[in-house]
Amino acid sequence: MREVPKKNYIIMLIIILSIIIVTIFLSNQYNTRFKRTSVLYNYLSEIKKKDLDSYLIEKPDIIIYASNKYNNSFELQEEKIMQEIMDNNIYDYFVYLNLEDKKLNIFNELNKKYNGNLKNQLPVLIIFENGEIKNAYYDLDKIDFTNITEAIK
Repeated sequence: MREVPKKNYIIMLIIILSIIIVTIFLSNQYNTRFKRTSVLYNYLSEIKKKDLDSYLIEKPDIIIYASNKYNNSFELQEEKIMQEIMDNNIYDYFVYLNLEDKKLNIFNELNKKYNGNLKNQLPVLIIFENGEIKNAYYDLDKIDFTNITEAIK
């Protein structure tokens, strides 16, 4: 019987390790590009830009959290908002508007349709009252939820 040289074992080991490294790298790339979501995305009802008009007809008093699921830099602020939503039991008034196309021209459309004065900035908490924009909060750390809760209930 012929003996297999050690060189073949070393080559096989290098191939297996290379496959493992490439697999881990591709998995990480997939998770960073396609699996990112906002903290609130997992808990709130989501609406699309095209469904906003219909939704406001049904519920003219709502709070829209507009964000981009590809941006995780607001996680701590979103966790604070989520805690306030749970503490005040106002799930029914909050919806998540996912701006996944990363285009902020939606704010110009919202300003025209709903008499608002929104900036092209994400994330934003938009308060609708009677189907019109009442207020918008861009600094999520400085939101006073007692005023918001009183306004929508």
